[in-house]
Amino acid sequence: MSDACVTLVDIARDGFRRSFFLHAFADEHDALELSFAFLGHVRKYKTLVGNKDSLQHTAKELVAMYVTDPSSTSEQLQSKTSRVELFTAPETQPLCARVRAAVEHDRSPLDLFSGLEEHVKTRLTQEKFPQFLKSEHYMKLCDAIREKRDLALGEILVNARRTHFLELFLQRQHPELVGNLLFWVEVQTLFLPLIQANLFSVALFEEIQATVRRLFNVYLTETSSATASLISDAMRKETLKKIMMLQGEPFSPPRYASIFRAAQDTIWGWLQTDVYPAFRSSQEYVLLVVEIENLESDHQLRRLSEQMQSRNSSRNPRPSASTVKKSEQPKSSTIIVPVVANTPAQHQLQRSRQTVLATTKHDVDDAVECKRVLQLEEFEQRFGFRSICFHSLEENSSSNDD
Repeated sequence: MSDACVTLVDIARDGFRRSFFLHAFADEHDALELSFAFLGHVRKYKTLVGNKDSLQHTAKELVAMYVTDPSSTSEQLQSKTSRVELFTAPETQPLCARVRAAVEHDRSPLDLFSGLEEHVKTRLTQEKFPQFLKSEHYMKLCDAIREKRDLALGEILVNARRTHFLELFLQRQHPELVGNLLFWVEVQTLFLPLIQANLFSVALFEEIQATVRRLFNVYLTETSSATASLISDAMRKETLKKIMMLQGEPFSPPRYASIFRAAQDTIWGWLQTDVYPAFRSSQEYVLLVVEIENLESDHQLRRLSEQMQSRNSSRNPRPSASTVKKSEQPKSSTIIVPVVANTPAQHQLQRSRQTVLATTKHDVDDAVECKRVLQLEEFEQRFGFRSICFHSLEENSSSNDD
């Protein structure tokens, strides 16, 4: 693991962290700020994959702001020295020429600025960042990050990724004690959720028993390489006694939950009093806070991107089926038949059919009404009330008759 609490990428992406870096090089403040601005603009350019118009527009912006006249990015970024070092140095001239030629011919591949980007990153990584790590500003940055986010021990242990930083700290400080942390975490996140499952089955019971045996064999036996060393022999024997007793009895969640409770309480007390205060002052804690902030920043950027896409879609909506005129919609349920003039015999046949249909409809209406009354009486007897959704019942009766 690196000794640095932050990386150059972490500094470049966050203005708060970047301010400590810039203060460490007061005489090169403008040049370095311009470098970070260029890297940020290139990073934005690379996110426009698939959008040709935006890529071309952003490429022209980059050339105008950095390659041709980088000092025009801001009135506060007037540094002729930075322009010479970063963009007009002899080793960058061929790169700048290729970039300008590509943009002039409306070509904007994603790797258009990769050469210039690598040049800036190399200078920052090999020259400036090692100097920053040796300065007092670096220590001030670590302290400031530590104070920005006060995470409780419980907030760390509920998340596997966060717990990983605590494990790294123990691996560095007390590698022989890591098994205690892993035991507590596995009981809390794997075993206890099993016994709290809503649906119980024989397969689940077998899985619970297998988990109990594995936890005991891995962490509570002295011969294991990952043994929980803080658990006394007496507590181990008492835990084994509970396990043997419960194997011959019906499953009881509260009783199974108590198997490792004493061992967990012992380790929790150690984590709170001995481990967490030291972890809070460690470089691993700073790395944890930086990762949390980076994830939150990425999430906010994704939400902003989704909102912008939604806004653009609302400005240019696509016509949906509901907005098309009914006269223009295909009538898939309509049957078109040819119209033929009726003969007198056909007229007589049609009148006979109408008479039969009228008689049949009257009989059907009587049957439906009788069925409706029977359904109302049945609902009244079952539920003890008569005010029901009569229209819904009427629709259901009609659909059933059909």
